Amino acid sequence: QVDRLPAERVTVQFEFRDPDRRHFWLVLHRPEVDLCLADPGFDTDLCVTTDVRAFTQVYLGRLGIAQALGDGSVTLTGRSDLRRAFGGWIGLSPFADARS
Repeated sequence: QVDRLPAERVTVQFEFRDPDRRHFWLVLHRPEVDLCLADPGFDTDLCVTTDVRAFTQVYLGRLGIAQALGDGSVTLTGRSDLRRAFGGWIGLSPFADARS
């Protein structure tokens, strides 16, 4: 949800707890969102720790972000304002089940 991003650049690091421990970064600088498979060199403003299955469930609309945060399947570390805003930034997949 690019229109909900903060005005300043925000770097979000995703750390997956799966056995291969994948990482990637989103550099959010309205109106651009860049996906980086290697560290982009900016300080990390927000870190999202999860596993692929849980985040896929959120992205497909099968698990709400509030529920995922509440049950610990997704954790956020970083500035409190960014942690609060994160749920408004992530959109749903075009394949998300609208009935979920």
